[in-house]
Amino acid sequence: MARKRKSGPRERAISIDGAFLDSRVTGLSDRQYRVLFILERHAEGGPYCRVRSEELARAAGKTGAQTRAILAELEAGGWITRVYNGDAFRPIGFVLHRRCDSDLPAWERGRPLAEAATLILSEGDDD
Repeated sequence: MARKRKSGPRERAISIDGAFLDSRVTGLSDRQYRVLFILERHAEGGPYCRVRSEELARAAGKTGAQTRAILAELEAGGWITRVYNGDAFRPIGFVLHRRCDSDLPAWERGRPLAEAATLILSEGDDD
């Protein structure tokens, strides 16, 4: 069953595996960590999240162009995949393939993104 929420993510602590913070292990830059942590917060323990690009940029303290570049880097590194609804220009959400906390579920490679789109859309509009 899909998670329902009426507003943005609840304030909660994010559990992080110790090795995750070592950029020599992850290859992540400070700006990539920041965006990934924000996505983790929005995922609320699940392997996907719904967050508007504008909100993500504001939360990260970046411009829209900077945020899109960071998302492209995270996607190229196999951390996330942007999820689109049909041929929409903007993503409706994100799936997380690798997690800050290895005990949390990750979206398996090869699992259909259409399934993720359905789950993300079933959460309704968070605005």
